[in-house]
Amino acid sequence: MGLSNFIRMQLTELETQHQELSEKLAQVEPPAIRSQLRDTRRFVETGFRNLQSMLTGAPRLVRAEIAKHVHKITLTPKFMKGTKGGH
Repeated sequence: MGLSNFIRMQLTELETQHQELSEKLAQVEPPAIRSQLRDTRRFVETGFRNLQSMLTGAPRLVRAEIAKHVHKITLTPKFMKGTKGGH
């Protein structure tokens, strides 16, 4: 058997393995992605519910909760044309 025949046989075997692995991956990947998306969605929805209930609470508690996450807020004035300080 010549070298080109050997290479051709090896290539055919590798292509077959590639196809088999691609099919296996296609079967496994979608449920894993759906599971991850479902978990992420639950996390975000829970966070939004907690945020919504916190923001409708007592202002003192809201400020305390925001202070846990925000260390500094800097306000910079933005002037509009035709107003004092604007161009």
